[in-house]
Amino acid sequence: MSCSKELLVGIFSELNHLSLTGLRQVSKFLKNVVDESVVLQYKVELAKVGMENGRASHLREHRAAWESLSFESVNVLPPAAFGVLWDLQGGVFARTDGPSSLVLNQLPGHARGLPAKEWRIQDVGRHIRHVKIDPSQDMLVLVEHPEERCILHLRTMSTGDRHPLVSNPDIVVSLEDHDPEDRCAYTVVICDDTLALMFLSFPPLDIHEDPNNASWGSDIFVWNWKTSGMIADRPLIEVYDISNLPCPNIERDGTNYLCAFAFEPLNHDHEVSLWIEGNPAPVWTSTELLEAPFYPSRRNQVLVASYNSDEDPAFVRFQEAWSRDKTVRSQKRVSSDWFCYVNGARYVRNGDGELLDSEEENSWPQTPPPSRPWCQQNADYSARRIDLSKLAGLDDIDEHGFQ
Repeated sequence: MSCSKELLVGIFSELNHLSLTGLRQVSKFLKNVVDESVVLQYKVELAKVGMENGRASHLREHRAAWESLSFESVNVLPPAAFGVLWDLQGGVFARTDGPSSLVLNQLPGHARGLPAKEWRIQDVGRHIRHVKIDPSQDMLVLVEHPEERCILHLRTMSTGDRHPLVSNPDIVVSLEDHDPEDRCAYTVVICDDTLALMFLSFPPLDIHEDPNNASWGSDIFVWNWKTSGMIADRPLIEVYDISNLPCPNIERDGTNYLCAFAFEPLNHDHEVSLWIEGNPAPVWTSTELLEAPFYPSRRNQVLVASYNSDEDPAFVRFQEAWSRDKTVRSQKRVSSDWFCYVNGARYVRNGDGELLDSEEENSWPQTPPPSRPWCQQNADYSARRIDLSKLAGLDDIDEHGFQ
């Protein structure tokens, strides 16, 4: 080639890591160009662990620590008083200290050069029933439940003051239909400017009743937390692009969703369950609170779907649109007691202490689409969310696959 290596490196730096890998297979000359360029190798190393930005040496240390699950240091945090509510996101551990105060710890990241920090938010003036944080947006959500209302207080994680980006610091949800004697549980999810709340209510526990047979109710609410505008207020099995909904009330006419997933035909007494877990990596911005040299990429995400049947093994066809480089099949299932076992492109499962990283393509057992339905009573399936977003416009998925 007549082009200089410097010019080629400048051109190749615009390519992604998959294209760079392909270039190495074209010729020995191009392989040397890619292998000898620190800039190009850094891009490949970042992609291997699903990261963006940062320094190469720290990145390799970070990757090695995850592969070996080795810990540079162990810190024992003192126990907090009262019942402890907690959340762990983006290297920050938040927990309650009493009914209305919080203790937050930035966990040290030696490979990323992050020091340990601790700060407190004293007496927020509310009885805290649930805590959710998003360090990437300096976001703290406190759930209060006075009588027939549920109030979400939107604060800054660093100071506990009103978040500067909100038009209304308090989102109020009416719960008039719920019995005040019911026991309650909350799940809060923050994704960019979207805030979701799932409210669960359980009747008072009867000592003569089997807890597994107790009735319960649920409500789901989704807002734009910056404007306090309601996006959705009902649970749905269909998949929507909520950022492009024409109005808050979704009309279920069977035409405006991205795709739908249908169970196989079942007997009337056949019970199945499906858990879908996905925790997108946050959109990191430069903040004084966390100045990491690299951070999880938002473009690489994983959805884990766990399917369980109480009868004979069910026939489930794995959709052919999710090709072998986008999907993984596992016979092991995460315990139903677990939560927060997916973050960005990483998925942790119990049993063998193994951590799966979707960026390490060679470490994931690749399974091609089956020629016949799989027969498996308990199975896990996962697919990258970035690939699911390409399913827009597809018809329903039934037991025979895509129409």
